Amino acid sequence: MRAIKNTLQASPCALSASCTDSRASASIIFLLPGIPTAEQDKLLILLGNPVDIQSVEEYIPAPLISATFERPVDTGALLERLAYLMDVNATQGRLKHVLIVDDDETFLKTVRNWLMRQYRVTIVTSGAQALMYVADKQPDLILLDYEMPVTSGPKVLEMLRSEPKTAQIPVIFLTGKGDRDSVMQVLALKPEGYILKSSGRDKLVESVGNFFTKQLYDKLHD
Repeated sequence: MRAIKNTLQASPCALSASCTDSRASASIIFLLPGIPTAEQDKLLILLGNPVDIQSVEEYIPAPLISATFERPVDTGALLERLAYLMDVNATQGRLKHVLIVDDDETFLKTVRNWLMRQYRVTIVTSGAQALMYVADKQPDLILLDYEMPVTSGPKVLEMLRSEPKTAQIPVIFLTGKGDRDSVMQVLALKPEGYILKSSGRDKLVESVGNFFTKQLYDKLHD
């Protein structure tokens, strides 16, 4: 266990967890932020006695654990859960599609360049174009400018949620205003979140990555 803890504190890595404790078994490899895309299809599953599983969980962040099974194991339930996890993981493993909506073309192209190494990115310059696009294609996430002429971000979100086909598409608002009143207005619409346009590359990329990480975690633990 100490080896796991020390490695976790040292740096992001892929670490075999199958031979750290003879009383509990863990499969296959677990991941921390920074692991190459090729490693993102791995799952960590803990199997053992309750006390042993708890001791492992003290050193491994909960989002990295896909499932736990206490002995004696119900084989049928185990196989059913594994099939579900593999199906979810395979779906999540494909390249995510992000639609960015903003009337500022310079900002659009900048953000596209920031994200295109990790995601399939589409950009449009108006709310009307966004609505036309999602009528035919469904992105995994929409980054939506809050303040746009003609069709504003809140109006686009309202129209997306009014249609069954697009109601479940996650939306994160892009906003240039970080004061409390402006942020509260954004959050009142219940988007998946918001990102300040002034945040910069690292923060924006991190926010998008965190969204997809949480989404995968929620699905694996559904």
